[in-house]
Amino acid sequence: MPMMELIPQKEIIFPPCSILQSCYQTLMIKNNSDTPLYYKFMHDTSNVFRIHPKNGLVQAKNFNMILIEFCPYEIKSYIYPLKIIFNHDSMNMHTILLNGICSDPNIEVEGINEEIFFPPSFVGISTSKSINIVNKSPIKVNMQLSAINTGNGIVNIEPNYFEMEANQMRKVEVYLCPLKIGEVESKIEITVGRIYDPNSEMYGIYNPGFITDRNRIKADKRMYKKNIKVIGKGNDGDIIIDPPSLDFGTVKVGFHKKLSFSIFNPTLCNFFIKMFLEEEDKGYESVIDLDFREGILNSLCKKDVNITFHPNNRSNIELKISLFALENKTDKITQNMISSANFESIIFVQLGNKDLINSCRF
Repeated sequence: MPMMELIPQKEIIFPPCSILQSCYQTLMIKNNSDTPLYYKFMHDTSNVFRIHPKNGLVQAKNFNMILIEFCPYEIKSYIYPLKIIFNHDSMNMHTILLNGICSDPNIEVEGINEEIFFPPSFVGISTSKSINIVNKSPIKVNMQLSAINTGNGIVNIEPNYFEMEANQMRKVEVYLCPLKIGEVESKIEITVGRIYDPNSEMYGIYNPGFITDRNRIKADKRMYKKNIKVIGKGNDGDIIIDPPSLDFGTVKVGFHKKLSFSIFNPTLCNFFIKMFLEEEDKGYESVIDLDFREGILNSLCKKDVNITFHPNNRSNIELKISLFALENKTDKITQNMISSANFESIIFVQLGNKDLINSCRF
């Protein structure tokens, strides 16, 4: 068994930290001999690595714990050969490598360079896009996301403040609501700061003069900022129903007749459209069939709809079909929307010898 042991024996690696932030590791000096062991550490002139205590005596069959502090002054990797002299004998010297990394905050928005593009959307309707923010630095940071809006649109971010561990990824939802027709351009400012752990700064305060030394050091309060441009477009428009009139003529009971019309979306917005009978016309559902009642109508696209009339008694029937265009499929059509919708097309269908009248209102 060796008369003296160092644990660890060859290398000590410190956790990454930022400028003027301290992190700590310990070194055990174990004396296996029957006589006391004196030790002394060679001083680091840069004062980046500090030893507490710098010298001392290890009693026989005993050990001492040495606290080593890493407090960097600039952004770089540090390697320092720590030399220990035992019993005042320069020939009895041991070396341990000290490794530390000082890093600045470094964040990245995955898949996005400097701009977030939103597809054209309806004025007054909010659309969302998910972005992933990655903390590429080896240190813990906090992040504040602020939207700088213009008069053409509003940008919201959820969440807009959070903390991130080293190499952590966080999903953020960005919402854009155009207020006017035309181009929308806003900006998101990302502010990144370091997180200092006050508990770690309490290590080693038992050493004389330690508090005085720490009070002379001012924490690095620099903030890092990154700007991302948000680009979108506000649109308005009309859902066109063609032809403007349909005539079923006279259809005998027990027979059927099929006619069709087209729904065209001339805007740059995608819509979820839904057609249904008014409450007072629900009783006529058994005599007409629509081969399309709801679905996605993409920008600049047309949808052909077939109406089949198969009367079951002799009568002159008049009914109304309402068509709603919504931004999202999950939006619910309420009675209030039916009476005062932002976007509504109504088809009046006359079954018999009268015309089908089409009218749109906004």
